[in-house]
Amino acid sequence: MKIYLDTNILSRVTDLKLSVEQARAYRLLAENQKLGTVSLVTSLKAKQELERTPNAVRNEILLFLCALFSDVPYPIGEVSGSYGAAPYGRNTYGGGWVDPTLRSLREIFEPDDAQHIFLAAKDRCDYFLTLDEHTILSRVRVNPPKIASLCGGMRFVSPKEMSKLLEP
Repeated sequence: MKIYLDTNILSRVTDLKLSVEQARAYRLLAENQKLGTVSLVTSLKAKQELERTPNAVRNEILLFLCALFSDVPYPIGEVSGSYGAAPYGRNTYGGGWVDPTLRSLREIFEPDDAQHIFLAAKDRCDYFLTLDEHTILSRVRVNPPKIASLCGGMRFVSPKEMSKLLEP
C-alpha cells in the first residue's frame, strides 16, 4: 500500500498541534512501514514547500523528516511555450501545455494542492494522506465521480481515517 504524505503531514509534526488520535496514526504509519505493509512517499513539491519555512531550526527538522521518505517521480505536468517547451512550474508564458489531469484537478483544488494530487495519482498511490479538511478532503467528498475519474482508485484520508485502516 503506497501512501502519499501531503506537506502538512510533515509540517505539523514540528508544531505539535496534533491530536492524540492523529499522533497515533503517525505511529501506526511508521510501524507499518517498518513491517513493509506500507510505503510512505512524498515529493519534491513537498520539499520545496518545506524549504520556505522561515524558522531555521524548524526548517532543518522538516527537511530531515522529508528526507526519510521516498520521493514519487516528478512528471512534467506543464510546459511553457515561450521557453522552448521547457518545464516551468505552474506558470505558462506565451501559451504552453498543461496535462489534462492536472488542468482538471486545478478546477477543483488550489493550484499547489492540485500539483500534489497530480503527483500522487500519476505514481499510482493508494492513499493521499492530508490534514487539509477544507481545501482537499471536503472537496473530494463533494466530487467523488470526478475525483475517481482523475485519480483512479486513490483514496483521500485524514490521519484519523488512516489509523482506523491500519489498526490490527
